Amino acid sequence: MTLNDISKYKHIIWDFNGTLLNDADHVISVMNTMLSRRSLPGIDRNSYSELFDFPVIDYYLKLGFDFILEDYNDVATEFVDEYFKKGFVCTLQEGLPHILDNIQDKGISQSILSASNRSHLVDYLSVLGIRDYFMLIGALDDILGGSKATAGKMHLSQLGIDPGHILYIGDTTHDFMVADELGCDHLLVANGHHSKKRLIKVTSRIIDSLTSIAGCL
Repeated sequence: MTLNDISKYKHIIWDFNGTLLNDADHVISVMNTMLSRRSLPGIDRNSYSELFDFPVIDYYLKLGFDFILEDYNDVATEFVDEYFKKGFVCTLQEGLPHILDNIQDKGISQSILSASNRSHLVDYLSVLGIRDYFMLIGALDDILGGSKATAGKMHLSQLGIDPGHILYIGDTTHDFMVADELGCDHLLVANGHHSKKRLIKVTSRIIDSLTSIAGCL
C-alpha cells in the first residue's frame, strides 16, 4: 500500500473492532471467563484468530456453547456485560489518530461500518476522541454480531459515493466478503481478529498493521 494507492480514493470505510480498536486480547480474556464458567476449554490468540467468525453465533458453537441448554441472546448479553465490565479499557491501534488526521488532510472522507451495537460504538468513539473523523457511523441495532452485508448496503446508499472510489479497511475475511459484495476495494490488516494465514486465503491485499499506512502518509 503506497501513498498513491490511498490518494486515489474519495472515501474510506473502516471496520472498528480489531481494525481501529486494539481489542483482540480483551475479547479473548472475556471469552475465557465465559468458557471457564461452563467448564469449556479456553482459547489463546492463535486459536481465537482461527476460530472467530461471522455470524458470531457460529463461533460460539465452535467453542462448545450449547444453545439448546441456554439462549444465545443471554450469552450475547453476558459477553457485552463482561466486555464493558471495567468500562472502555481498550486503546486505538498504533499510529492512530495520526493516520486519521492525514487521511482527512488529503480530503478523503471516512466512515465506520461495524457489527457492534450502534450505541456502544458511538460511546466508544467519543471516549477515544475520534468520533468527529467520521461522516457516518454504520452499526447494528442489536448485540448479536450478525453479518454486516445488509448494513453495508444501507451504509453505501447513505454515503452516496461510487463504490469504485471507496476503500474498505478491515481485519477479517468477513470484511473482505462485505467489501466484495458492496463493490469496494479492500485492504485487510493482519493484527486484528483474524490471522494473516487465514486472511491470505482470500486476498493478497494485506498489511501487517496500520503503521504500514502511516509510513505512506
